Order: sequence, then C-alpha cells, then structure tokens
Amino acid sequence: MTANMEVTILRFSRHNEAWRTQVLCSPVAKSAQSRGVDIEPTWANGAKIMVGGMKVADFIRLRLELKPWHVILLKEDVEDLLGWLQENLPCRQRPRAQEVALEEDIPIYTVERTFIHTGVHTPMVGIAPRSSSALTSSTSGHANPRRWRPSLPSGSATVGSQGLGAHKTLEDHADDMKQLQRKRDIHGVLQVFSKIKAECLVPDVYCYNIVINTFGKLQQLDDAERWFHDMESSGVPADEKTFCVLMDAYGIAKDTERAEWCMHEMHGRGMTPTLSHFNVLISAFATRAAQKYQGDTQKWCEQAEQCFDNLTRSGLQPSEHTFGALIDMYAQMGEPLKAEEKLRLKIEEGLKLSDKDCSMMMNAYANASDLPGALRWHKKVKELSTALHARDFTPLLKACAKAKRPDLACDIFRQVVESRVKPDHFQIVTLIGATGKNTALKLCNELGVNTEQAKREFDAIGDEHNFSPTQLNRKLWKLELET
Repeated sequence: MTANMEVTILRFSRHNEAWRTQVLCSPVAKSAQSRGVDIEPTWANGAKIMVGGMKVADFIRLRLELKPWHVILLKEDVEDLLGWLQENLPCRQRPRAQEVALEEDIPIYTVERTFIHTGVHTPMVGIAPRSSSALTSSTSGHANPRRWRPSLPSGSATVGSQGLGAHKTLEDHADDMKQLQRKRDIHGVLQVFSKIKAECLVPDVYCYNIVINTFGKLQQLDDAERWFHDMESSGVPADEKTFCVLMDAYGIAKDTERAEWCMHEMHGRGMTPTLSHFNVLISAFATRAAQKYQGDTQKWCEQAEQCFDNLTRSGLQPSEHTFGALIDMYAQMGEPLKAEEKLRLKIEEGLKLSDKDCSMMMNAYANASDLPGALRWHKKVKELSTALHARDFTPLLKACAKAKRPDLACDIFRQVVESRVKPDHFQIVTLIGATGKNTALKLCNELGVNTEQAKREFDAIGDEHNFSPTQLNRKLWKLELET
C-alpha cells in the first residue's frame, strides 16, 4: 500500500444475501482477493474488508464496531463498487450507502526495508515496535518489544487473539446467532458458528438447532438435514427441539411424510412429543388442506383433525396456536361454519376470543363470498382491537370483490384512510381486484395514498426476512398477525 491511499468505510442501510453476493463478486473485491486480502476475516463480524493490512486494533482505536453492512475499501474504489451494485442489483434489493464519519483518519502504513512507518503521526496501535537493537525514544522502556501491546482508549475492550473485543462465551455467540436467525441471515449464522470453532469452543445442541432452523426457514432442506447428521456425528445428540425445527422445515415444504418420520424417530429414541411438535404437524396438514395440495383437500383435513385428536389423547392442552391453525385452515378453504365450530371449541377450553380470531373468521366469510358475514366479524374486530391495522379491512375488500361490489370497496377503503390506518401493498392489490386498476389508483391518489412507497415497504419486508416472491403475500399476512 502506498502512502497517498485513503481508506473509506461505507455503511449500507441493510444487508441481504443478494447484496452480499454482488459485493463479493465485484471487481473491487476480486482485485483485493488477488492481492491476498481476506475479504471476510473472522474478526470483522461479517464486514467486508477490501484493504490489505487492516487489523482489529485499527477499529478498536476508532471505536467502531464492525457489522455485516460495513464495507472498508480504498476511497478511489468507492465509485466502482457503487456502480457495480447499481448495475447488478434491482432497486428493491439495493441498500443505500453512506460514508462513516470518523474522528481521525485510518493510518496508512508503508513498508521501507524492514521497518514500519505511518503516514500520519498517530499512536501505533496493534503494531509491535522495532526490536531492541532499533528502538526509538518513543518505544524505549519496554522490557520486551516483541510482546509490547498498545494502551487502548479508556472504555475500549481488550483485544483477544481471535477478534474484535473481549472473548465471548458460548452463550454470547448463541445469542448473536439467534438474532441473525430472526432475520434468516444464514451467512451471518454460519459465520458466528465458525467463530465458535475458531475460539476453541464446543457448539452445543442449541447452536446446531439455530443453524438447522435457519436453513429450514429458507427451505434449504438438504442443508438442514446435512447439519442434523453432522451434529450427531460430532457427538452432539439431537433433542426434542431439533426434531421440532426439522418438522417445521418439512411443514413449510408441505412434506408431511418426513414431518411424521420425525415423530416416529422421537418415539424410537424414547422422547415424548410436546405440544410444539403436535402444533407443527397440525399446521403442516392444515397448510396442505388450505392449498388443496394434490387436489385432495378432504384427506389433509382429516389428518389435521386426527393429529388434533392425538394431541388431546396425549393429555396435552391445545393452545392458541393449535386452534389458530385449524381455524385458519377452514378460513382459507372458505368454510366459515367449520371455522366457527373450532372457535367455539377454543372458547370452551378456556381460551379467550382474540382480534386475530375475528380476523380469521372475517377472512373465512370473505372466501365464502359472504359479505354480510365478513362485515359482522369486522364489527367484532373493532370491538376487541385497541388499534386497527390494514389486515382488519383487507378481507372486506376481498369479500367486495367476490360479491362484485366495487362501490362498497371504495367506501371501505375510505374508512381505512379516515381511521388513520396506513394501507399496505397487499391491501392496495386487493382493492385493485375489487374495483379495477384505474379506479383503485385514482382513489389512492385522491386520498393521498403513496402506492409506490407501499410497494417499497412490502419489498423491504421480503428482503429483511428473505421471503421468496411466491411466498411473500401469505407470509406478509402471517407476519402482520404475529406483530
């Protein structure tokens, strides 16, 4: 590196796998790799380092905690990288970049013969001074220069041999993995798992379960199964939670056969299925029924009901989630009477009627083309909800579409805006289905609804949670119900 080079730190507004892939494939990254630069060193916490010679101590001195959305590169390469991302990433997947303001410059090091010099007069952080035969006045007094360590700013963490900050415990790393799992950031999860190994810690079943679950949520079932077998071959036996996350993965994939295999395998190992295991299996059958999988809706309904019976015979108490899966199954199928039957059973079990139940019932009547029924349950939603959401009106628009009542759909949408509820993209699309595109867009413009912003927010949720476009509509609906 020469002394006239300046280093820039870019902070991107978010990070996802598509963005990471393009950053690593960029000519700037490939040029750095050709110079022997490790783009994602273990100590960088997922940040992309494209400058040779950078050390942990540089960032400790700057008091900058590196994150996966940081990119460190030469200032002269910034335009090239941003241009590459603009050409290779669609707008909705391309996060905004902002230069990180630093209190001081990152020192640039040049090599002259065998001595190290800095381009600016700043303390040499993280670089050992010359040997005793070449000590200067600034480093004299150190008994053993080879073991010299810089004094860190007050409040800074100590430098561990593996990375930035003090050594973390296994529990600390597991917490980091859990945070990344919630974002379905499999790269981040695997990076933390690698750190655990690099720091000579032994991953436990909890850590493996997080990896398996993240792969499962992303529907990378082969990888989920491979990690399951790797875990057991490493001497870490699967527990009840392991089988639960595997079953959940199979359930999302509508692979009820392998989900049932997990239950049988648990029995074979002397494990007792919990309420969570039954709930996952019921949800898997319910999803197949609602989506008319293989055209045999009745078969999957019966299996979901059979699984519910097995749950109660096992002495377990059905939960909100248990009844929710069955109510939603019948709601999606447009069978409101069966949905109401499950709702009555839920109340008989001592569970309270919730606004989510009313939303599902409203959807059941909407799917049955019963507009009065949907309006009746919407009234109950308003009675139970402390604050209304877009989801509380969208099924009414669907019912208007089925009843061919575009006039009423327009009136309902006006109520949404007058209630200070922000329409989302899913609701706007439903409005278009009820009134036609021209009428819907004209109404949105009249009411000051920004349809483009709603679409951007919709796409951002997909990017943040790694939902595929084919899953996003339904996933967004479930995501709203869970908030």
